[in-house]
Amino acid sequence: KWAVRKYFLLFLACLLNFLPGMSSFPVVNGGTAHGEPCIFPFRFQKREYSDCTTDGRGDGRLWCATTYDYDHDKKWGFCESTCSNMRFVFHCIKAREEPTIDQSRRSLQMQVKICGLSHFTARVPSFAVLPVASDVSLTGGSAVQRVRLLDEVESPGSTSGMLEEDLIQYYQFLAEKGDVQAQVGLGQLHLHGGRGVEQNHQRAYDYFTQAANAGNTHAMAFLGKMYSEGSEFLPQNNETALQYFKKASDLGNPVGQSGLGMAYLYGRGVPVNYELALKYFQKAAEQGWVDGQLQLGTMYYNGIGVKRDYKQALKFFNLASQAGHILAFYNLAQMHATGTGVMRSCHTAVELFKNVCERGRWSERLMTAYGSFKDGETDAALVQYLLLAEQGYEVAQSNVAFILDQKGARIFSENETYPRALLHWTRAAAQGYTVARIKLGDYHFYGYGTDVDYETAVIHYRLASEQQHSAQAMFNLGYMHEKGLGIKQDIHLAKRFYDMAAEASPDAQVPVFLALCKLGLIYTLQYLQDLNLKELMSQVDLDQLLGPEWDLYLMTVIALLLGTVIAYRQRQHQIIVPPRPPAPAPAPAPPPRPPQEQPPPAAAEPQAQDETQAPDPDPAREDQEEEEQQ
Repeated sequence: KWAVRKYFLLFLACLLNFLPGMSSFPVVNGGTAHGEPCIFPFRFQKREYSDCTTDGRGDGRLWCATTYDYDHDKKWGFCESTCSNMRFVFHCIKAREEPTIDQSRRSLQMQVKICGLSHFTARVPSFAVLPVASDVSLTGGSAVQRVRLLDEVESPGSTSGMLEEDLIQYYQFLAEKGDVQAQVGLGQLHLHGGRGVEQNHQRAYDYFTQAANAGNTHAMAFLGKMYSEGSEFLPQNNETALQYFKKASDLGNPVGQSGLGMAYLYGRGVPVNYELALKYFQKAAEQGWVDGQLQLGTMYYNGIGVKRDYKQALKFFNLASQAGHILAFYNLAQMHATGTGVMRSCHTAVELFKNVCERGRWSERLMTAYGSFKDGETDAALVQYLLLAEQGYEVAQSNVAFILDQKGARIFSENETYPRALLHWTRAAAQGYTVARIKLGDYHFYGYGTDVDYETAVIHYRLASEQQHSAQAMFNLGYMHEKGLGIKQDIHLAKRFYDMAAEASPDAQVPVFLALCKLGLIYTLQYLQDLNLKELMSQVDLDQLLGPEWDLYLMTVIALLLGTVIAYRQRQHQIIVPPRPPAPAPAPAPPPRPPQEQPPPAAAEPQAQDETQAPDPDPAREDQEEEEQQ
């Protein structure tokens, strides 16, 4: 129901923008800026207003400013001639305090009265004014990873962005040893939370302090952000924040430059100076820092310290949105909904507003469901994902379908599993998820949760192939062309789709090679079958083709081949003379005798003579040895 309500509200807001005489930025009547459009938000008595207000007047008439800083420019007018863009629908984004239902309903009645749409009052449902969120923080809440269970099962840890406990402990070990990069990384993880690390400002402050003392500029800048934002652990302090921002900015750090820009833009610890704010934001944006890009877009959009330029605002909002900044998405949605600086597109505005709404605090349930799934509590995870799927989260829809597809849930019977999975695959595919589109084709191909329908399967595969360039869809289309399932059999088109799949993804090259080998074999057999070999051989006359002695030619060729083989074999088996054995090693010398008394000289001379004189050789024996050697 919430998903239906949310999209109805978005559609309602965009529809009102298209009604004649209605503008999202009212053109003021009277005052000091007659005929100029309102600027939202505008600043009045050190407070920002996101819509027309009666503050400061005793007659209850609505008015607005036509520049951002009313206190400085004094440009204003009444909002009584035209209607606003129903900002109460998106009160969740800009409101500082959460309104009650009665307050919101009175706001709605006031908007309708201004627009002159008294007939429309009865048609607005009561849920149209329910608030969604109360405030927006520059630092934001804890980060939320949108983990797809299908990717997590196929390649654990590679796509979820979650850090393993061993890796976190390793980074903590490096940080304790004085590694500055590890300290800054852990500080950011604990500041924003996510990736398996709980949000903890105290630990973030400790890590940033250690890195800042070592001279790291990023740590200095993030300490400045923590002091500028304030928290339950760290009280807000503009002076301390300004000191850290200046240190980081002087060393060229974009985070510090952006922080100084914010200080000069809003007068936090320093007088308001739009020129300096613009200067620091430009420096930060040149280095790709998202906050600098966002604030530059805001200044160009509202004409703060610079000439109003919607094209430049659109450029910087697009750059900030590429980094995932929620306020950039919201500002882009407003520009597309109203046609400010860009062609009006209600469809694009709804998609951007949807992206904003899905980043609320209720999205933390995604992490709760993922934790239950990792702990083996499949039913608990399924219930959480089902609630999020009903709110329109595409990741939750695909995860519900995956759990049901794996038959891991016990809360549904077997007869309900595939039909419910098919329903959620359909919802996820409608939001552009390629794998869900291919799953729809598979379900219709195999008859899971529905009847076997090859033609519908071909439609889904073709959509995935043409719109998302899926290699799997191309391969499936090639197979269906090869078999003629749901489509005309065509081997040539099958080969074409196989080749396209190999070009679209390197992972498809091996299965495509095997499929092409099979396809080539089938094509060859079909070609030979079409030739009709029996009839062809009966029509061939060898005597006329090779001559009357063709059998003699054939026997000669066979004999030559046989002789070549025999000669080759004989050459391989030639006798090889064995090598001559090595000479025997000389006998080891006898160990030295222990010293004895000197023998008499007369006894030593015959012994020496016996050792030096060799015996006379025997001629007959030498001749016999020579004959044996020969």
